[in-house]
Amino acid sequence: MAIIFGVLNLPPGGGDTQTSLSPTATTSPAGGSPETTETIQEEDTPTPAPVAGPKPGTCGRIEDETFVSVPCDVPHSAEIIPASVACSIEDFVRYAGGNSDLDVLHEDIQTGEVEGVCSARLAGTDLQQSFKDILRQDNGQRFRECVDGLAGEIVPCSEEHTGEVVFREDPANPADLQCDERAAEYMGTSVQGHYLELNIVSTEESPRRCVVEARGANSLTGSLRDLGSKAVPIGPSY
Repeated sequence: MAIIFGVLNLPPGGGDTQTSLSPTATTSPAGGSPETTETIQEEDTPTPAPVAGPKPGTCGRIEDETFVSVPCDVPHSAEIIPASVACSIEDFVRYAGGNSDLDVLHEDIQTGEVEGVCSARLAGTDLQQSFKDILRQDNGQRFRECVDGLAGEIVPCSEEHTGEVVFREDPANPADLQCDERAAEYMGTSVQGHYLELNIVSTEESPRRCVVEARGANSLTGSLRDLGSKAVPIGPSY
């Protein structure tokens, strides 16, 4: 009768290892055909791959496509944001506390990948707070798109302006502007209810825009977003 011994090879000192069984041939004492025993071989435990890039909410600046982190209360022009696969401006709007279907942002705001993660970038200026929910705050006006009617320029709403862009058409998907409806959604109130102070106009150059502007030679001192029942921020002539 053949006797089969099981050989157990253990790693010295124990440790976190995984094991697998592999057959080893032995010879029967009676000269019969080889039998098999099983030995234990070590396999290394796989190490999880590290997560690349800074985490969402990290403030900083971008130098030669490298993200340099700084505290959010130090002047900075970029921030890592949570994003979809596309890393789009809509991702920034949601992170900033806005509505991607309604909010119109100045083109100084850009998004793009850096070090494998999505960043939002504010061109030409530095901020001393996080972008998180900033569209719900007064400092968020610098992100919105306004019009300086005297200079004929598009400007951030934090600068002197005569009107605010409440809708900007996507040239790839042209449609009826419907500026009255767009303005009412954007402002949370109808422009007709403020007809002594405000007027709606549209632009013809691409991309076409719906603009709510101050009547006469007046200026606006703040944003019209979610105006509701608040007073219109009419300023002096300039």
